[in-house]
Amino acid sequence: MKVRRWFAPSLVAGWIAVSVLSETVAAGFAALTVATTAAGVATAALLEGTLLGFGQQRLLRPLKLDIERGWVVATIVGALVARVVEFAADGSAAAMAASAWSFGAQIGAGAALGAFAGALMALPQSVVLRGHVAGAAWWIFARALAWGVGLPLLMFAASVIAHASSAPPLVLLGIVLTVFAAIAAIVGAIEGLAMDRLLAHPPHRAGAASASARA
Repeated sequence: MKVRRWFAPSLVAGWIAVSVLSETVAAGFAALTVATTAAGVATAALLEGTLLGFGQQRLLRPLKLDIERGWVVATIVGALVARVVEFAADGSAAAMAASAWSFGAQIGAGAALGAFAGALMALPQSVVLRGHVAGAAWWIFARALAWGVGLPLLMFAASVIAHASSAPPLVLLGIVLTVFAAIAAIVGAIEGLAMDRLLAHPPHRAGAASASARA
């Protein structure tokens, strides 16, 4: 499986989900209703998980692992749990206190939250992978790493975009699209490399290697 294919679903699903998320969060805050905002976050997470799950399913299908249906469900569940946790963290008293921190400290906190969210997204998927690849739990660490990098980059990008807000609309749109595509590519590349490594070691090969080593 080509690594560059793995981040294509991440880019499409992430961009659409972030677009929906930004609109619903803005609408929720404008209406001052947490329920409206939470519903928007859940909708965006469901959309993200569905698009990402089906996109990755198409990449996994030729490998005949018989996990396609479970993979989509696991991806949706993981995305929903992770995004709701992120939303709760963003609205917490700790997050409000963190707004007074230095930018570097906020980036560090974002890395920790991103890693935690990545692990939450990967956990249901790792359960589906179990029995089909050796060391399925490494997928949790891989997605934690990917989003431990990705979320701080998104935070930094938001700061850059805010400073460019006076640019013409088309220029600003181009900046947003380019920056988000680059971040999605980085996250997708980390995840794609990890998945390539996992798929190269199915359980029977791992067992055979252990038997050879004992012999």
